[in-house]
Amino acid sequence: MVSFLFFLFSSIYVWADVSAVSESQTQSSFSSSVAVEICHALENTNPSFQIASENETTTATEQLRAFYKRSQCSPVWSHEHSIDADAILLVYTLRDAQYEGLNTQDPRYNLESLIVLLNSIQSDASAKNNPKLFAQLDVLLSDAYFVLGKDLYEGLTPRKTATDQWRIDPKKSLNLALYLENALANNTVDASIKELSPSSSGYQALKSLLMKYYKLQEAGGWKEVASSDTPEEIKERLRIEGYLGADESSDEGYREALKNFQKHHGIKSDGVIGTETLARMNISVEEKILSIRLNMERWRWMPSEMENSYVSVNIPNFSLRVVENNETLLQMKTVVGKDERPTPIFNAMMSYIVINPYWSVPPTIIREDLVPAVRKNINYLKKNNIRVFKNGDNGEKNEINPSSIDWKHINANGYPYSFRQDSGDKNALGRIKFIFPNPYDVYIHDTPHKELFKRKERSFSSGCIRIEEPLNLATYLLNRETNGSTDINVSALIAANKKKTITLSKKIKVYINYWTVWANDEGNAEFRDDLYGYDRELAEILGWR
Repeated sequence: MVSFLFFLFSSIYVWADVSAVSESQTQSSFSSSVAVEICHALENTNPSFQIASENETTTATEQLRAFYKRSQCSPVWSHEHSIDADAILLVYTLRDAQYEGLNTQDPRYNLESLIVLLNSIQSDASAKNNPKLFAQLDVLLSDAYFVLGKDLYEGLTPRKTATDQWRIDPKKSLNLALYLENALANNTVDASIKELSPSSSGYQALKSLLMKYYKLQEAGGWKEVASSDTPEEIKERLRIEGYLGADESSDEGYREALKNFQKHHGIKSDGVIGTETLARMNISVEEKILSIRLNMERWRWMPSEMENSYVSVNIPNFSLRVVENNETLLQMKTVVGKDERPTPIFNAMMSYIVINPYWSVPPTIIREDLVPAVRKNINYLKKNNIRVFKNGDNGEKNEINPSSIDWKHINANGYPYSFRQDSGDKNALGRIKFIFPNPYDVYIHDTPHKELFKRKERSFSSGCIRIEEPLNLATYLLNRETNGSTDINVSALIAANKKKTITLSKKIKVYINYWTVWANDEGNAEFRDDLYGYDRELAEILGWR
């Protein structure tokens, strides 16, 4: 029956010929026997082995078949009766997976079974002569490499299933079977695994933070504090996380440490113990570790390499940065989408700027904001310089008098009208908008409501990103066009109050991201609230909460 099943398997998968393996002149009799056992193990739809407490199954089964087919089922983690050093290094790497933000005890890695097999083969003379054990070890090691490699390279869960808002371009696909084959041939298995994790400074900084907080966890973390606690108890809380020096006892030092803590948690930095400060102090070390791990997972969804120059918006931090060669050249406050109209996470190429833009009111805002406002007060349109156009059958738009519309009975879900706000101080887009074409109709723009930038929490938009310093961003982009010698005077163009579009010959990538933890330029942790609940959602998908 086994021979028949194997023959059937070979017919379907064009699998390795066991007889060819056995007669190979390049293998010893023992290695040939191991190869036969490997082929037999992979005949099953889901290869499984009874090794530790449960049946161990492979996860990357199709990759395993492709990999071993190329080598005629030859063992790759042992030679003769000896285990290769690469096998031991891989097990150590699996054991240390927690420092990559992964779960060492993830059953897909089969770490416990690998340790049992290694100990058995190394300590039991009969096991050293058992080709079936060597075959099991070989298959499980290769499977662990593929699973860990995939987790490090592209993340534990497909980014689109993690949240339907994450639409940043993915990494290029990687053939892990060929990747492992090359690593084995060049004796670089350990280095190859390390190279699969993101090399970006953002990810590597989070790894360092994770190590720090694991150490704090091992030391016992910190106890909850209350408003009734003494200053000494609050000081101890600050000392544990590194905000207050061990020998610092002055009131001034304590106040500065408290303000620093508040700053690094994105709340008002006033040196006063209030409700918000207490809430952040009582986030446990375990919760902070979880937040770091979740952000490391998001970094694994990012492209392998970032451009030398790019614009980065961090939604939870309400901020925009312009980065060149890993240095932040510009940084400014932003206003982002409210909870019911969140700013999507994506990347696109900025291609042009509009000075004194019109604002074509989007359908959602027409339906949910504009029509209800006009029903209350017909002068709303005139007051806000909004004009009404009737859409013709051939795409033409003819301006009409708003009073000619029956606003009481207008169908907000389907109407033949479009609405445009003229340029000017009242324009919702302010004086400048920055366009990076995308399917979400999201862009960066100025705003007439500068007062909103005084607030710490700034989720007030309908999805677009408002910025505090649009003139600085426009000047940077135009100087970049001409290597610093632009003769375009943006302020003069604004003063002319005429719409003008400036096409960028040097386009720049824009990343709209969602980071709730990162390391600042000094390497210190910055924590922000989970604005849209994406951390909570991802933790539940991964089974980490």
